[in-house]
Amino acid sequence: MKSKAAAVFKIFFLLTVLAMPVGCALFSSDEEPGRKDDKLKYEDPPMPYRKIDVSNADSVWQSENTGNTIAINSSCKRSDATLKTLEDNILSGVDDLSSRTSHKFQLDGSEADRIHAEGKADGVPVDIELVVVKKN
Repeated sequence: MKSKAAAVFKIFFLLTVLAMPVGCALFSSDEEPGRKDDKLKYEDPPMPYRKIDVSNADSVWQSENTGNTIAINSSCKRSDATLKTLEDNILSGVDDLSSRTSHKFQLDGSEADRIHAEGKADGVPVDIELVVVKKN
């Protein structure tokens, strides 16, 4: 079995970017600090995922079996960023982005985009499934 450093980790980011009149976005400018969406609702994924405490995400879970990660992140502030801009910002930390597909759909009455991307993070191959939503 390959070591964790050599293994290809699959990362599943369920990124929910919710907006109210103030607006919620994942990334913000330095002008106005964002805040978490305290009305965000989600269910914990089933085992083998366990909740872990990392970063400033709303919630993060990691599989004990594979190292796969699920993260939910929201940040609310005034923003006219498009879904594409949010996606590009999120994926900007992925090196050697070799593949990227996109599928638009409706989620809870808002336009959403599901992106599949492959690349490297800190030299480790990653397979990312990303859902970005911007409400109102």
